[in-house]
Amino acid sequence: MGRRQVEFVELELHDFRCFKGVQRFQFEPPTADGRSGVTCVTGWGARGKTAFVDALELALWGVRQQRKSPRPYCHVASRLNYNPLGEPKVFIHCDVLQKPDPRAAAILALRVTEPDGAQSTLEIRRSWSVLRDGLVKESLEADERRAGRVERLVAGPAQWRINGVLPPGRPPLVFVDCDQMEILSRLSSIRHDVRESAEAMIAAMVGEWPEEMWRTAAAPVIEAANRLLLGYRRAAEVWLLPEQAGRRWRGGYPIAPGIWAADQDIDYAQLTCIGLALVLGPHLAGETSAPLVLDGPANRLHPDCAGAFLEVLANAVVPQVIIANHAERLEYPALTLLDRLRWIQLVQSDTHYGVDTLDEKALTGTLR
Repeated sequence: MGRRQVEFVELELHDFRCFKGVQRFQFEPPTADGRSGVTCVTGWGARGKTAFVDALELALWGVRQQRKSPRPYCHVASRLNYNPLGEPKVFIHCDVLQKPDPRAAAILALRVTEPDGAQSTLEIRRSWSVLRDGLVKESLEADERRAGRVERLVAGPAQWRINGVLPPGRPPLVFVDCDQMEILSRLSSIRHDVRESAEAMIAAMVGEWPEEMWRTAAAPVIEAANRLLLGYRRAAEVWLLPEQAGRRWRGGYPIAPGIWAADQDIDYAQLTCIGLALVLGPHLAGETSAPLVLDGPANRLHPDCAGAFLEVLANAVVPQVIIANHAERLEYPALTLLDRLRWIQLVQSDTHYGVDTLDEKALTGTLR
């Protein structure tokens, strides 16, 4: 039996943080032959890359249903865990806050394909408005279109439907940043205390993930890790192996159930490669095939790994890969994926606190 597939179609932001006015992001769909569609969102520091990723996460799950272990660089999560819905500037553009009735919204359109081939669309509208006491009110509406019929869902029923498509805190793991990849890589540490912290992080992100689920995803994780390590010039001694092969070799040691390494002397860059590959584990073993959203994944990768990094993600069995990263790490490797790449550049607008989007899909198309 196949898996449900979820695709991101479009994200529309209304005065959300640094995105003043109405700005739209369209996501590259999967190719006709089933390969991943790749969307790269790039820009210099403080241009809104993390705000863009946060908007996706908030549109799906809101403030109170975020994952148990929020992304370390998610300013929304870190502030609001202390005082939920307490700071309007966390959601609303600062210029709009000076006007009467300030509000912001994130509208996310999804396409859902069930295992039997039936398709539906879900348009989620999450909005934030300021109350008289200065606190923020979060509202949710969703329109589900199925077989020519439209159903409007509000508040709780809308969230239940979203959670039925993409449950928070369970596989597939949709949102990962470079800090989480580093923590995941610590599964390969020979120190028990370090390994335990990595295992606790995985449990917090995806729940109690049984060993058989790791073994289900072991083969593509091993393939991805070895391809990344091959792209790193110092990785000749380090390979990931199936569990039984590692035991027969006697020199291997466990990284995760079903996955062993051929050497325990792994440097920082190699750990980053392994951590990125392990991100695919929860994604590939879940009941739903969903977009993989990565915030700053190439920031800590060795430059020699950049091309292999994009190739691995593009060939993974996921419908879409969405990458928010500084451009200089991705510019040249991305040219190899022009047939399935949408490049969105974030540039500073005329106002100090504004960001505009430049969709370079047409530009990259001329280079094919």
